[in-house]
Amino acid sequence: MPKIFISYRRDDAAGFAGRLADALEARYGVGTVFRDVDDIQPGKDFVEALDTALQSTDVFIVMIGRQWLSVGGPDAPRLHDPQDYVRREIAMALERTIPVIPALLEGARMPAQMELPPELAELARRQAIVLDDRSWNADVQKLMSTIEASPVHGTATHALPTDEVAPVDAERRKLAWIVLPGALALAVFGGWRMSQVPDLAGEWRLEDGSRWRVRQEGRRLDIQDVHYQSREVWREGTGQITREGVVVDMRYVFEAGATLHGTLRLSQDERSLSGIVTQTPSARKFSLDLRR
Repeated sequence: MPKIFISYRRDDAAGFAGRLADALEARYGVGTVFRDVDDIQPGKDFVEALDTALQSTDVFIVMIGRQWLSVGGPDAPRLHDPQDYVRREIAMALERTIPVIPALLEGARMPAQMELPPELAELARRQAIVLDDRSWNADVQKLMSTIEASPVHGTATHALPTDEVAPVDAERRKLAWIVLPGALALAVFGGWRMSQVPDLAGEWRLEDGSRWRVRQEGRRLDIQDVHYQSREVWREGTGQITREGVVVDMRYVFEAGATLHGTLRLSQDERSLSGIVTQTPSARKFSLDLRR
């Protein structure tokens, strides 16, 4: 299981940090999440405790709310104080070869490099993920997928004495013979399932009350998005069912040149579609979560 460090400011993101920690521990187990100041025992040396926690961290998440840059006031923002705990823990994480993921909360923007202290400048180049209350479940699922795709997922490494290497390798070979038949069966099942095209025709509901009307022919979908307020079709386009999910390409009916595209993943029970889509030409990204 991965070890996950959540960095946040109480003034800016305390509620979201607790909510995210609960979701991650529900997925990966109790004790897999470290929430900086909340998990440092009274009387412990702060820097030493951070260093110990970061040594076993696989993924570092920086929760950035709308006030993240300005907490402390315009004349003395905390982020520019060398002793600020958020600044120090991010700087320590960036020094290590672990993924550092900015999580933008409720419309917060990614800080520019010039707005950050020099030792945090690299943070501005890290790919961010959006966490929004209106699409929380889909956004957290995307974050979990990112964590699980990480090359260090669950692999915080520690050197082994040479006399321990051979027994470990032997155990791994034994485990492979146990796991391999199950993995092959799963692959066969997965191939069988992909040969069965899911039935996605009908009406799908978005969180804002809008509706997608979907007609299906094989793996191709024709989609109309009916606005929750006007009850008019305001977006329309096509979808294609692939191994990765449903690839959608839509255009805005009343806005010339504006399009929407992305890949939505189908839940196991085939009752929800969710994912991140991109709007052009603005390049704005946001979550879609549809249910039926």
